[in-house]
Amino acid sequence: LRYPPDFPADKKIAVPTLIIWGAQDAALSRGMAAESAGMCAEARLVLFEDATHWVQHEEAGEVNELVVEFMKRADSGPWTVVPWEVEG
Repeated sequence: LRYPPDFPADKKIAVPTLIIWGAQDAALSRGMAAESAGMCAEARLVLFEDATHWVQHEEAGEVNELVVEFMKRADSGPWTVVPWEVEG
């Protein structure tokens, strides 16, 4: 990272987090995706191998499905900790 965040290692983002990443992003590396997920107590990282920084445009259908699925989980009641696995 050019300017690493001052993020305490013992603190995690507490809310469930969906990270959608284009593996061919010229500005943000694949490693940054894993680092971002590591800052969350409950993260799901989905990598699109052929997508760039504009993954939401290039893979619109799949991204929309992921967001709808994620929001349905969020709307199903109180947050519970369900481990997500890194995909891709």
